[in-house]
Amino acid sequence: MQPVLLLSHGASVFSSDPTNSLYQHLKELGSNLLAQRPKAVLMVSAHFVQQRWTLTSSANPAIIHDHPVVDLRNWRYPVLGEPALAAHIAEVLQASGLEAATDGLRGLDHGAWLALAPMFGAELQIPVIQLSLRSDLSPTSHLQAGRSIAHLREEGVLIVTSGGMTHNQQEFRRGYEAREYLESASPKSRRFDAWLHEQLTHFTGSARSDALSAFTDHVDADWAHPSPEHLLPIFVGLGAAENCNAINLWSGFQLGLSTAAYRLD
Repeated sequence: MQPVLLLSHGASVFSSDPTNSLYQHLKELGSNLLAQRPKAVLMVSAHFVQQRWTLTSSANPAIIHDHPVVDLRNWRYPVLGEPALAAHIAEVLQASGLEAATDGLRGLDHGAWLALAPMFGAELQIPVIQLSLRSDLSPTSHLQAGRSIAHLREEGVLIVTSGGMTHNQQEFRRGYEAREYLESASPKSRRFDAWLHEQLTHFTGSARSDALSAFTDHVDADWAHPSPEHLLPIFVGLGAAENCNAINLWSGFQLGLSTAAYRLD
Protein backbone atom coordinates (compact mmCIF):
# COMPACT_ATOMS: atom_id res chain seq x y z
CA MET A 1 0.00 0.00 0.00
CA GLN A 2 1.48 3.31 -1.09
CA PRO A 3 1.14 6.41 1.11
CA VAL A 4 -0.27 9.77 0.10
CA LEU A 5 2.00 12.82 0.23
CA LEU A 6 0.83 16.39 0.79
CA LEU A 7 3.68 18.64 -0.31
CA SER A 8 4.31 22.37 -0.44
CA HIS A 9 6.49 23.00 -3.48
CA GLY A 10 7.70 26.44 -2.37
CA ALA A 11 9.19 29.02 -4.69
CA SER A 12 10.91 27.69 -7.80
CA VAL A 13 13.87 30.05 -7.28
CA PHE A 14 14.63 28.25 -4.00
CA SER A 15 13.18 24.76 -4.37
CA SER A 16 15.30 24.02 -7.44
CA ASP A 17 18.52 24.74 -5.50
CA PRO A 18 20.25 21.58 -4.21
CA THR A 19 21.56 23.58 -1.23
CA ASN A 20 18.04 24.59 -0.18
CA SER A 21 16.50 22.80 2.80
CA LEU A 22 13.26 21.98 0.96
CA TYR A 23 15.15 20.41 -1.94
CA GLN A 24 17.17 18.35 0.54
CA HIS A 25 14.03 17.23 2.41
CA LEU A 26 12.44 16.10 -0.85
CA LYS A 27 15.55 14.22 -1.92
CA GLU A 28 15.70 12.34 1.40
CA LEU A 29 11.99 11.57 1.23
CA GLY A 30 12.34 10.10 -2.25
CA SER A 31 15.22 7.91 -1.14
CA ASN A 32 13.13 6.57 1.75
CA LEU A 33 10.15 5.87 -0.51
CA LEU A 34 12.25 3.65 -2.77
CA ALA A 35 12.18 0.99 -0.05
CA GLN A 36 8.67 0.33 -1.39
CA ARG A 37 9.20 1.57 -4.91
CA PRO A 38 5.99 2.94 -6.44
CA LYS A 39 4.78 1.55 -9.75
CA ALA A 40 3.86 5.08 -10.84
CA VAL A 41 3.23 8.54 -9.42
CA LEU A 42 -0.08 10.34 -9.72
CA MET A 43 0.66 14.01 -9.18
CA VAL A 44 -1.95 16.65 -8.38
CA SER A 45 -0.49 20.14 -8.81
CA ALA A 46 -1.92 23.58 -8.11
CA HIS A 47 -0.89 24.68 -11.59
CA PHE A 48 -3.20 22.48 -13.67
CA VAL A 49 -6.88 23.50 -13.56
CA GLN A 50 -9.51 22.25 -16.02
CA GLN A 51 -13.30 22.27 -16.33
CA ARG A 52 -13.30 18.49 -15.98
CA TRP A 53 -10.86 16.10 -14.36
CA THR A 54 -8.02 15.72 -16.85
CA LEU A 55 -5.07 13.33 -16.85
CA THR A 56 -1.85 13.71 -18.80
CA SER A 57 -1.49 10.71 -21.09
CA SER A 58 1.67 11.32 -23.07
CA ALA A 59 4.22 8.49 -22.98
CA ASN A 60 6.93 11.15 -22.78
CA PRO A 61 5.44 14.22 -21.09
CA ALA A 62 7.05 17.56 -21.87
CA ILE A 63 8.23 19.90 -19.12
CA ILE A 64 6.26 23.13 -18.85
CA HIS A 65 8.27 26.12 -17.67
CA ASP A 66 5.40 28.12 -16.20
CA HIS A 67 7.56 30.02 -13.70
CA PRO A 68 9.60 33.26 -13.70
CA VAL A 69 13.09 31.83 -13.10
CA VAL A 70 15.04 32.40 -16.31
CA ASP A 71 17.95 30.20 -15.25
CA LEU A 72 15.64 27.16 -15.13
CA ARG A 73 14.18 27.50 -18.63
CA ASN A 74 16.57 25.00 -20.19
CA TRP A 75 16.12 22.47 -17.40
CA ARG A 76 14.53 19.12 -18.30
CA TYR A 77 13.05 16.20 -16.35
CA PRO A 78 12.69 13.41 -18.93
CA VAL A 79 10.39 11.08 -17.03
CA LEU A 80 8.03 8.60 -18.62
CA GLY A 81 4.27 8.80 -18.72
CA GLU A 82 1.91 5.84 -18.76
CA PRO A 83 -1.01 6.31 -21.17
CA ALA A 84 -2.77 3.08 -20.19
CA LEU A 85 -2.79 4.01 -16.51
CA ALA A 86 -4.03 7.51 -17.34
CA ALA A 87 -6.91 6.00 -19.30
CA HIS A 88 -7.66 3.61 -16.45
CA ILE A 89 -7.82 6.43 -13.90
CA ALA A 90 -10.10 8.44 -16.18
CA GLU A 91 -12.42 5.42 -16.37
CA VAL A 92 -12.36 5.08 -12.57
CA LEU A 93 -13.38 8.72 -12.17
CA GLN A 94 -16.11 8.32 -14.77
CA ALA A 95 -17.45 5.24 -13.00
CA SER A 96 -17.82 7.39 -9.89
CA GLY A 97 -19.98 9.83 -11.83
CA LEU A 98 -17.20 12.36 -12.42
CA GLU A 99 -16.51 13.87 -15.81
CA ALA A 100 -12.96 12.96 -16.78
CA ALA A 101 -10.74 12.83 -19.86
CA THR A 102 -7.12 12.36 -20.91
CA ASP A 103 -4.84 14.85 -22.64
CA GLY A 104 -1.97 13.47 -24.69
CA LEU A 105 -0.40 16.87 -25.36
CA ARG A 106 -0.24 18.44 -21.92
CA GLY A 107 3.09 18.16 -20.09
CA LEU A 108 4.13 18.44 -16.44
CA ASP A 109 4.02 21.90 -14.88
CA HIS A 110 6.51 23.24 -12.36
CA GLY A 111 4.28 22.28 -9.44
CA ALA A 112 4.84 18.69 -10.53
CA TRP A 113 8.47 18.49 -11.59
CA LEU A 114 9.78 20.94 -8.99
CA ALA A 115 8.63 18.55 -6.26
CA LEU A 116 9.33 15.25 -8.02
CA ALA A 117 12.77 15.86 -9.56
CA PRO A 118 14.60 15.87 -6.20
CA MET A 119 12.59 12.83 -5.07
CA PHE A 120 12.82 10.52 -8.06
CA GLY A 121 15.51 11.09 -10.65
CA ALA A 122 14.43 10.50 -14.23
CA GLU A 123 16.92 7.63 -14.43
CA LEU A 124 14.66 5.64 -12.05
CA GLN A 125 12.03 5.52 -14.82
CA ILE A 126 9.08 5.80 -12.45
CA PRO A 127 6.19 6.96 -14.67
CA VAL A 128 4.43 10.20 -13.77
CA ILE A 129 0.83 11.08 -14.56
CA GLN A 130 -0.65 14.43 -13.62
CA LEU A 131 -4.28 14.91 -12.58
CA SER A 132 -5.79 18.36 -12.88
CA LEU A 133 -7.77 20.28 -10.34
CA ARG A 134 -11.34 21.07 -11.34
CA SER A 135 -12.28 24.65 -12.07
CA ASP A 136 -15.19 24.69 -9.62
CA LEU A 137 -12.45 25.00 -6.95
CA SER A 138 -14.64 23.16 -4.47
CA PRO A 139 -13.00 21.23 -1.62
CA THR A 140 -15.95 18.83 -1.64
CA SER A 141 -15.52 17.85 -5.29
CA HIS A 142 -11.79 17.35 -4.80
CA LEU A 143 -12.40 15.13 -1.79
CA GLN A 144 -14.83 13.12 -3.91
CA ALA A 145 -12.22 12.65 -6.63
CA GLY A 146 -9.69 11.51 -4.07
CA ARG A 147 -12.10 8.98 -2.58
CA SER A 148 -12.78 7.52 -6.01
CA ILE A 149 -9.10 6.81 -6.69
CA ALA A 150 -8.09 5.67 -3.19
CA HIS A 151 -7.72 2.04 -4.34
CA LEU A 152 -4.88 3.03 -6.66
CA ARG A 153 -2.64 3.03 -3.61
CA GLU A 154 -3.14 -0.74 -3.35
CA GLU A 155 -2.07 -1.02 -6.99
CA GLY A 156 1.30 0.58 -6.28
CA VAL A 157 0.45 4.15 -7.31
CA LEU A 158 1.94 6.87 -5.12
CA ILE A 159 -0.45 9.83 -4.90
CA VAL A 160 1.38 13.14 -4.44
CA THR A 161 -0.24 16.54 -4.05
CA SER A 162 1.80 19.66 -4.65
CA GLY A 163 0.71 23.17 -3.71
CA GLY A 164 1.33 25.20 -0.60
CA MET A 165 -0.02 25.28 2.93
CA THR A 166 0.22 29.05 2.54
CA HIS A 167 0.54 30.94 -0.72
CA ASN A 168 0.52 34.72 -0.51
CA GLN A 169 2.59 35.87 -3.48
CA GLN A 170 2.48 39.50 -2.33
CA GLU A 171 4.16 38.53 0.93
CA PHE A 172 6.73 36.43 -0.91
CA ARG A 173 7.63 39.10 -3.47
CA ARG A 174 7.92 41.81 -0.85
CA GLY A 175 10.27 39.65 1.19
CA TYR A 176 12.27 38.59 -1.86
CA GLU A 177 12.74 42.14 -3.12
CA ALA A 178 13.66 43.38 0.36
CA ARG A 179 16.07 40.46 0.78
CA GLU A 180 14.48 39.54 4.05
CA TYR A 181 15.62 36.62 6.20
CA LEU A 182 14.75 33.50 4.20
CA GLU A 183 12.70 31.85 6.96
CA SER A 184 10.59 34.93 7.66
CA ALA A 185 6.79 34.81 7.56
CA SER A 186 3.95 37.02 8.68
CA PRO A 187 1.91 36.15 11.80
CA LYS A 188 -1.11 35.54 9.56
CA SER A 189 0.71 32.94 7.48
CA ARG A 190 2.09 31.26 10.59
CA ARG A 191 -1.33 31.10 12.25
CA PHE A 192 -2.97 29.53 9.21
CA ASP A 193 -0.15 27.03 8.79
CA ALA A 194 -0.42 26.08 12.48
CA TRP A 195 -4.18 25.60 12.12
CA LEU A 196 -3.68 23.28 9.15
CA HIS A 197 -1.11 21.32 11.11
CA GLU A 198 -3.51 20.85 14.00
CA GLN A 199 -6.38 19.73 11.78
CA LEU A 200 -4.23 17.36 9.75
CA THR A 201 -2.42 15.69 12.64
CA HIS A 202 -5.07 15.66 15.38
CA PHE A 203 -8.07 14.40 13.41
CA THR A 204 -8.95 11.79 10.79
CA GLY A 205 -11.93 10.77 8.71
CA SER A 206 -14.89 12.99 7.90
CA ALA A 207 -14.20 15.23 10.92
CA ARG A 208 -10.87 16.25 9.42
CA SER A 209 -12.26 16.57 5.91
CA ASP A 210 -15.19 18.70 7.06
CA ALA A 211 -13.03 21.00 9.18
CA LEU A 212 -10.52 21.60 6.42
CA SER A 213 -13.23 22.06 3.79
CA ALA A 214 -14.36 25.08 5.79
CA PHE A 215 -10.88 26.65 5.65
CA THR A 216 -12.30 29.92 4.29
CA ASP A 217 -13.86 30.49 7.71
CA HIS A 218 -10.41 30.86 9.26
CA VAL A 219 -9.61 34.48 10.10
CA ASP A 220 -6.35 34.35 8.10
CA ALA A 221 -7.58 32.33 5.12
CA ASP A 222 -7.88 35.30 2.76
CA TRP A 223 -4.29 36.24 3.53
CA ALA A 224 -2.80 32.76 3.41
CA HIS A 225 -4.70 31.87 0.23
CA PRO A 226 -5.94 34.88 -1.77
CA SER A 227 -7.07 32.22 -4.27
CA PRO A 228 -7.53 28.57 -3.30
CA GLU A 229 -5.63 26.70 -6.02
CA HIS A 230 -2.55 25.99 -3.90
CA LEU A 231 -4.55 24.44 -1.07
CA LEU A 232 -6.99 22.40 -3.18
CA PRO A 233 -4.56 19.59 -4.11
CA ILE A 234 -4.49 18.40 -0.49
CA PHE A 235 -8.21 17.62 -0.66
CA VAL A 236 -7.61 15.03 -3.37
CA GLY A 237 -4.94 13.54 -1.14
CA LEU A 238 -7.18 13.63 1.92
CA GLY A 239 -9.96 11.89 0.03
CA ALA A 240 -7.57 9.15 -1.07
CA ALA A 241 -6.42 8.51 2.52
CA GLU A 242 -9.34 9.85 4.52
CA ASN A 243 -9.08 7.48 7.46
CA CYS A 244 -5.29 7.55 7.64
CA ASN A 245 -3.20 9.39 10.18
CA ALA A 246 -1.14 12.30 8.90
CA ILE A 247 2.50 12.55 9.92
CA ASN A 248 4.27 15.89 9.62
CA LEU A 249 7.44 15.24 7.61
CA TRP A 250 8.88 18.74 7.98
CA SER A 251 7.77 22.32 8.52
CA GLY A 252 9.11 25.78 7.88
CA PHE A 253 8.75 28.94 5.83
CA GLN A 254 10.61 30.60 3.00
CA LEU A 255 9.63 34.25 2.69
CA GLY A 256 6.07 33.64 3.81
CA LEU A 257 5.52 30.43 1.84
CA SER A 258 5.03 27.38 4.02
CA THR A 259 7.24 24.44 3.08
CA ALA A 260 5.33 21.96 5.30
CA ALA A 261 4.78 18.39 4.13
CA TYR A 262 2.72 15.48 5.40
CA ARG A 263 2.50 11.74 4.81
CA LEU A 264 -0.75 9.80 5.16
CA ASP A 265 -0.77 6.03 5.53
